[in-house]
Amino acid sequence: MGRDGSMDMDSTEASELEGISDAQESPTADQDGWDKSANLFTRLMLAQKDAQRLEKTPRGAGLQYDYVKHDDVVKEAKRILTKNGILFFPTTDKVEREGNMTITYVTGTFYNIDDPKENLATAGVGYGIDKQDKGAGKAYSYAYKYILAKTLLLNTSDDIEEHDIDFNPAATSEAALKTRVKTENEVKEWVSSFSTLVDELSTYDQLKKLKTDNAEMFKAKVVPEDTKEFLANKLHEKMEFAREAIAQEVPEDA
Repeated sequence: MGRDGSMDMDSTEASELEGISDAQESPTADQDGWDKSANLFTRLMLAQKDAQRLEKTPRGAGLQYDYVKHDDVVKEAKRILTKNGILFFPTTDKVEREGNMTITYVTGTFYNIDDPKENLATAGVGYGIDKQDKGAGKAYSYAYKYILAKTLLLNTSDDIEEHDIDFNPAATSEAALKTRVKTENEVKEWVSSFSTLVDELSTYDQLKKLKTDNAEMFKAKVVPEDTKEFLANKLHEKMEFAREAIAQEVPEDA
């Protein structure tokens, strides 16, 4: 016992208490739960290995098939990512809208929490159909959900072929139909205008400029190939006629 009445600690006891104090102030790999020296791919492999099967939620009113909830995917992904020291951060790259459908392009990046410079990015596309203003949120959630599910190999017991829908060309949105009609009308107007100009122009230089100015339309896929061939032949014949006329010209001072 010391002079002040307290008990003296031997060197062993002091060392043990000092070790406990240091452990509380400085987290170790064991406390965090993952190997801090492991690279990102090793961590992702361990996360995939630990992933649990996710069960579908029974279909609700108006749905044609059972599905795995977005929240269930996120919850399981959060569990296996945090367990292995991985941070997931999604960003929206582009948003498109056609009628009542929103298409969102998302990039999800996985980071090694102990070395953020080591990361892996993967892309996903989400589609959301809504009559009001929720299409963007649905599309983002869809892309977010499937980036996590597919990258982490989460078994969602989801057979895509089971409820896949055959492509139906007739099921084109009203906006797409309007665009198609507009394009077809523009093609007809261009064909008519180009043909008229070929008839009206007379000099070789004028016809050559007409050919140069309309080069892009001759490459356009929306213009039928037989139409391009007809107009090209018509222009070629008129240019040959103009070339012959130049060759036959006699200088005035001859």
